[in-house]
Amino acid sequence: SLEWNYNWIKSVPKNITKMIAGNINIDKLEKISKLADIVDVSGALETNKVKDIYKIKNFLSNLNKINNENYKIMWRNFIAKHMEVLLLYPPEQQWPGCIVKPNGSLAYPYLGGALRDIGVEAYIYDATVGDKNDNTDDFFGQPTKLPSGKLRTGVTDERILEVASNYDIIGITSIFSQQEAMALHCAKIIKKKFPNKVLFSGGVNAKSRSSTFFAAGFDIICTSEAEVTIQQIVKILQKNSNSRDFSSVGKIYFKGRNGKMID
Repeated sequence: SLEWNYNWIKSVPKNITKMIAGNINIDKLEKISKLADIVDVSGALETNKVKDIYKIKNFLSNLNKINNENYKIMWRNFIAKHMEVLLLYPPEQQWPGCIVKPNGSLAYPYLGGALRDIGVEAYIYDATVGDKNDNTDDFFGQPTKLPSGKLRTGVTDERILEVASNYDIIGITSIFSQQEAMALHCAKIIKKKFPNKVLFSGGVNAKSRSSTFFAAGFDIICTSEAEVTIQQIVKILQKNSNSRDFSSVGKIYFKGRNGKMID
């Protein structure tokens, strides 16, 4: 009965099946369902000891609302705990006649290893050559001329967005000034299409040009070696995927909810 102090049930061993019955209405159901394995609600669905179809319909309607809300919460928690990270090498840009090759930097494998240490999988995608789902014959030997006169080699913007769509956090490094234009371009198109994704960058160029990188859509800029930093960032987002408060993380610049850059 609801008149009882049923919290004592918490002391019953978990291996014992527990049941609560009585005049249990919908307002108390959610709380009681956390205390027992079985909840008998039949008494609350009767009028003068006869099942009341109106009460039954009303009960089921309210139950659906509770279940839907619980599902949303459960789904949000699941998403938060299963953050997926994309480490993206942008397409290459070179002057005509220059050799184009995959990036090959070891920064991403190191970051990926750090993430794996905390149970988070990271995927490295080099947009200059693509992956097993791309045919390099379609683009690698057919560079696109940019307004600067340089040639862009790599997959299309549409392909980059397709890959990015599957991830919650996306990193794009910019160590050298030559990498900046394509890093900023990728950030802009990703942020425009997916404004809620968290974008981070790092490298000497990104650090020294932080205001330009933030303007392009980056949320975080790592200012030093980032193996520990990326672990801390992901853990914050696992607790709250909407959080943009990274003040507890050292060696970064980040953009708060109000758009202000915080050192």
